[in-house]
Amino acid sequence: MPVDMTITTDTIETDPSTLDAVDKALFENIDKPVSDEIKGNMITLRAAAAHYISVVEDLNKKVSEFESLLRHQQGLRRANKTNFGNMDEYIRGKDQVRAFLNSDIPKRLYEESMNFQQILNNFLGQKVTMVFVFENAEGEPELYEITSEDVLKYDYSSSNKLVARYRGDADALNHAMKRLQLTADWNFNLPNLKATYAETLYRYRCSRQVNKRIVLWQNPYNEWHAMKVSAEGDINEAYASIVILNRKEPSFNSNMEINIEQFLNEVAQVDNISGLLQGDVTNGNIEYGIKSAGASTLSLKQIIKIAYQIVNDENFSQEKLEKIKAEFAAKGRTRNKEQKSIEKSVIEAVTKIMDTNR
Repeated sequence: MPVDMTITTDTIETDPSTLDAVDKALFENIDKPVSDEIKGNMITLRAAAAHYISVVEDLNKKVSEFESLLRHQQGLRRANKTNFGNMDEYIRGKDQVRAFLNSDIPKRLYEESMNFQQILNNFLGQKVTMVFVFENAEGEPELYEITSEDVLKYDYSSSNKLVARYRGDADALNHAMKRLQLTADWNFNLPNLKATYAETLYRYRCSRQVNKRIVLWQNPYNEWHAMKVSAEGDINEAYASIVILNRKEPSFNSNMEINIEQFLNEVAQVDNISGLLQGDVTNGNIEYGIKSAGASTLSLKQIIKIAYQIVNDENFSQEKLEKIKAEFAAKGRTRNKEQKSIEKSVIEAVTKIMDTNR
């Protein structure tokens, strides 16, 4: 992802000792309450932005070369549809793609970006906690705090761009996550919430077998309703939101159909606000970002753009960063809505799968 902005070198020149102070202030306090050294400290923020730009500009040159290679590989596939897999040039390209993805370049790029994101949030006086929703062998959700970028797997998209996705395998759980510590005194029936989550996910997956993205429920009995759900991640986010905020309502009683309807009301609140300066769930001064297996990270272009704004604007301030945060929030839109009508044939097809697979 080449950087398409320019900046004069004298704008980002910074004393190395200042950069050392940035790293020290960040990493010594990353798991503690927001440090006064970072909160509202424009000198620290500007130095961090300059450091981030200098590192990312170099890494992005290598990423640009990698993405050019991906486009070349795509061209070979299109030009030689039947035998590209046997071409020496294509085989060499595959090896180069694999070597890049296994190198330290993608990891360094995302580590630097996540570290700078942490500095931005500390500057605003808020802490970011990334939460992973893991579905265990019994189909129950478990919440983990992500502690390392080792949770990421690097790949490329259909548009030939480098991407990073969250993985939920045993190695990631053991080395890049820890169980999220939350209250044991719940304002709702936690077992029933977990059962509702599992049933909602089950019904969603059944609909996917007929190329739909819906969850069906009955309320009242034999009166079917459907909500269109964009992805499993939205179901995960709704569950994590309820647990983290320890909501008093809904209480989740013994009626599964009503529980599903109430749970889907939470799914309907999930939006697409940028996770750069605001989490999916806010509790006090902690911004919780919610992720699950296969989810992608936030756009690095947003992070890079803000870094340039900081170093190029001599009057950049906490208020301006707050304004950027508000602009991101204003662009957010919900994406899951109840369908006003649903074809009888769809209901029959999905309910048949639901009954058959149990």
